[in-house]
Amino acid sequence: RATVSPETVNVGESAELTVTVLVHTWFTRPSTYPPFELANAMTRLPADSSYNILERIGNESWSGIVRTYEIYPLLGATYRLSGLSIEVTYANIGGDPRTTAVRIPEVAIRGQVPAGAESLDPYIAGESLSLRLDVAGDLDALGAGDAVVLEFVAELDGLPAIFIPPLAPDLDFEGVSVYADAPDVEDGTPARRSEKL
Repeated sequence: RATVSPETVNVGESAELTVTVLVHTWFTRPSTYPPFELANAMTRLPADSSYNILERIGNESWSGIVRTYEIYPLLGATYRLSGLSIEVTYANIGGDPRTTAVRIPEVAIRGQVPAGAESLDPYIAGESLSLRLDVAGDLDALGAGDAVVLEFVAELDGLPAIFIPPLAPDLDFEGVSVYADAPDVEDGTPARRSEKL
């Protein structure tokens, strides 16, 4: 079984994809799951996202594994997961364990930009966003060969750092060389991105 809840989320918020696999005996080794990667979306497997269940179907008890993923749409669009399967190995009473591919039912997730935010470019979801520009260097007494360091910093609560877009503008001044460090991106509470020029 595969279910999505909720089926429609704002861009940057997560929908939960829950996949349940059941066998009539027991699993003899861990199942192999597909990556559930989608273009223009981010898929995460949170800690403690899998657990075992027992389910009654008719007069029989079935063993199962439930695994939950978080899917974050990056754009307002419909995302479909289809044609995927899980490789499952389970006990075969009186014989060797069996391995089979179990097809996952198709599911769809709709990402939407909230009303009133359609014109924002970029639209950034989250609980709070702070922006800062730190300047290091003596701006009043610059001479040839001196440097000024600009550090652009964004901190975002409620979403992973991947949702923070590039910060530093393209700077081009006559007689000045501009060098950019690789962005420093950290997940956490808050997520953080910094860029130095």
